[in-house]
Amino acid sequence: KIKRITERGHTVGIHASLNTYGDSENFIKEVERLKNISGDVNEGRHHFLKFSVPESWAMWDEAGIKRDLTMCYENDGGFRCGIASEYPVFDILRRKQLNIYEQPTIVMERALKRASKSVEEFQEKFIELKNTVKKYNGQFVFLWHQDNFERYEWRKYEHIYPEILK
Repeated sequence: KIKRITERGHTVGIHASLNTYGDSENFIKEVERLKNISGDVNEGRHHFLKFSVPESWAMWDEAGIKRDLTMCYENDGGFRCGIASEYPVFDILRRKQLNIYEQPTIVMERALKRASKSVEEFQEKFIELKNTVKKYNGQFVFLWHQDNFERYEWRKYEHIYPEILK
């Protein structure tokens, strides 16, 4: 399946397992395993609860990852990095710029659901964030977990996804 994805020209990125937190060797093994299946792997996201600045970025840099998309809010949508465009990452402990860029994720659907009182509010907030990013010529990066399309409690939200893609 991954080969078909790459053949269509899509980017395959890594979503590091929880076991890689603080473990560069294990992270590099996961990256190499994915590269053996899909070819090139240059970007991804860590689990936001298992991400540490600047240590995680240094680990990603060591593994040759060029773009990270981890930075987002866990309980709402918004501009955690104050920007909607990628920026170079600086390792303050080693006092050097890394060969990696952070592309902030503006909204994760589960976080926005926690912050919203209704489906309508969820949709309004999602669209408002998208429009704000567009207004400032940013990159609207959002995360919608694919398993939510199969979950009963998300059925009343599924009509929103195609609206976001427009």
